[in-house]
Amino acid sequence: MPARHVPCEPLDRFLVRRLKLTWSDARRAIQHSRVAVNGVAGKRYHRLLADGDVVELDREHIADGPDDGVVLCHKPDGWACSHAPGDAPLIYDLVPDHLRHPDLQTAGRLDRDTTGLLILTIDGALIQRLTDPQQALWKRYRLRLESPLSDDAVT
Repeated sequence: MPARHVPCEPLDRFLVRRLKLTWSDARRAIQHSRVAVNGVAGKRYHRLLADGDVVELDREHIADGPDDGVVLCHKPDGWACSHAPGDAPLIYDLVPDHLRHPDLQTAGRLDRDTTGLLILTIDGALIQRLTDPQQALWKRYRLRLESPLSDDAVT
């Protein structure tokens, strides 16, 4: 059965995501011709995979089914939607230990001073569907203003 990939996913990212390899290990495997796409080994780790491409490592097929897991989280004021440690607590620290995964990502983001629902998942295809403007997915926002909005501020 052909593998399913996030549209235009780079080969090295696919290996990291599916096999939990480090970036350097994934790139090393590609450069040493241990990875084949549709039966052809190559050394380009940034090669973009297409839907239906079959990827093998050491002649073993790497299955790519849908990733499991969606976490719904209420983001409090002052928390950052980032993996980079900084001057604000990270949204990922709110996720209970039993739901944590190194590939967990937010589908979109909220500004640090914004509160609201966040969808976190390891399913790259789901993130793509939720955030790609071409999907024309309707979103509804409710906001409170500190001061009235002038007519000039609305475009």
